[in-house]
Amino acid sequence: MPTFLTPNRHGYSVRFSPFQAERLVCATSQYFGLAGGGTLFLLEVTPEGNLVELDTFQWGDGLFDVVWSETDANVVVSASGDGVLQLWNVSCPQVE
Repeated sequence: MPTFLTPNRHGYSVRFSPFQAERLVCATSQYFGLAGGGTLFLLEVTPEGNLVELDTFQWGDGLFDVVWSETDANVVVSASGDGVLQLWNVSCPQVE
């Protein structure tokens, strides 16, 4: 069973892509969602069965839910504790 550690984050929602069976996203939050920011992890299951991180996307509040678009393989929507919905294009690296 593959595992992936989300450093200093607690996972709240995981979804596999409806377009690429090996790709998934995980919505996380710092401090059990009580304070701090959130990170969206873009992960992939390798042919060897390992989970590897492809990219991360940051938000100022905890991320608690995530879903893939059913019409675009690169679009993900997440929901955060500040009441905002985020529309992510996971094919574009996050600018820091």
